[in-house]
Amino acid sequence: MLLGQSYAGGLIRIFIQNLTLLGRVICQPNALGIVMKEPKMGKIGMTVITGAIILSLVPLSAAVEETSIDNISVGQRDATYAGTGKLGVLITAHGTPGSWNRGLNDWAMQLKIMLPVPVAVGFLEYTPWQTIEGAVKNLESKGVTEIIAYQIMVSANSSHTPEIYEAIEGSTDKTPIYCVAHGFGDAPEMAESIIDRGLILCEDDYNDWFDKEVNPKEATLIFTMHGAPMGMGNVEAWEALGKSLKNQIENRGIFKEVRYCPGDLRGAVDSASGYPLIVPQFVVSGSFVDLQHKPKLIGKGYEYDGKCIIDTQGSYDWVMNRFNDYPDNIVWANHVVGEN
Repeated sequence: MLLGQSYAGGLIRIFIQNLTLLGRVICQPNALGIVMKEPKMGKIGMTVITGAIILSLVPLSAAVEETSIDNISVGQRDATYAGTGKLGVLITAHGTPGSWNRGLNDWAMQLKIMLPVPVAVGFLEYTPWQTIEGAVKNLESKGVTEIIAYQIMVSANSSHTPEIYEAIEGSTDKTPIYCVAHGFGDAPEMAESIIDRGLILCEDDYNDWFDKEVNPKEATLIFTMHGAPMGMGNVEAWEALGKSLKNQIENRGIFKEVRYCPGDLRGAVDSASGYPLIVPQFVVSGSFVDLQHKPKLIGKGYEYDGKCIIDTQGSYDWVMNRFNDYPDNIVWANHVVGEN
C-alpha cells in the first residue's frame, strides 16, 4: 500500500510536513491587508521566513481576462477585492466513488493541516453526499466570506471544467469564489515532480532483489497520461500538455531521453534508447492506473513508479504557491465577484 493511501501513512506524512512549517508565521488578511508569505516548499523542508508581503501596498486590480474553456465564456470580472475577506479553500474534482474519492479526501486532509484557513472538498458527480454546493455551504457556515477554488485534474483543459464552473455558480449567491487553477497541467511543480520521481526510480531499492541502480544519463524517462482515448476529448490539448512537460524536463538535461506516452506504452519501452523509467501522471494511484501499465510490461526490464500526482510533494507545492499569491493567479471568478 502506498504511503498516501493509508490513514497511518497520511498521519506520518502530515507529521513530516508539519516539521517543515517550523518558523512559519502566517496570518490571514486582516483589516490592514497584511499577510505573511511563506517561500516555496521543497521536498525536505522550507527555509525560515525572512520577510512579509504587505498586500495593502500591492495593487490588486488584475482582472480575469476574457478566455474560453470549451463552451463556457469567462468574462472580465473585477478582482480588486480579492484578499479582503475571510478565506476558505474549495477543492473540486469530477469524482469517482471508492478509492479515487478516498485518496483525494486523504490528500485534502493534509491540506487542512498545512493551510491556515478552512478547507472543503466537493465532487461534481456520483457523490451526492459530498457535492460542490455542500462544500461551499460548509465553508460559509464557518464564516468564510471569500473562497479560493482549485480544480483537481491532470489537464487544465478538461471537458468537465465548464460543468464544475456551472456547479460553483449555482452553489452560492453571496460568496465570491476565485478559481486559481483549472488543473495541474504543465505547472513547473508538475515537471519537477516527474523529475524527482524518475530520479528515485534510478536509486537501488535494497528491499527488492530484482531492483538495480540506474544512471539517469543512461535512462529514458517515460511519463504517461490517459490523454484522449480513441480520439474522445481534446487530443490537441493533451498533446500540447505532454510536449510542454517533456520540454521542461528535457531542458534540465538530467536523463538520456524523455518521452511522453499517451498510448502505446509497450512500444515506447521497446524503442527507448535508455533503461525505461515509467512515471504515471494521473491524479490518484491505485489498481485503475496499475492495470493500464503493468500488463503491458510483462517480460520487459523497467522501473515503474506506481505513484500519482497527489502522492508527491509537488502537489502540495502547487497548492501552496497559488494560495500565497492567489490574487495574481485567478483564472476564473463566479458571478458574485462582478457585483462587488
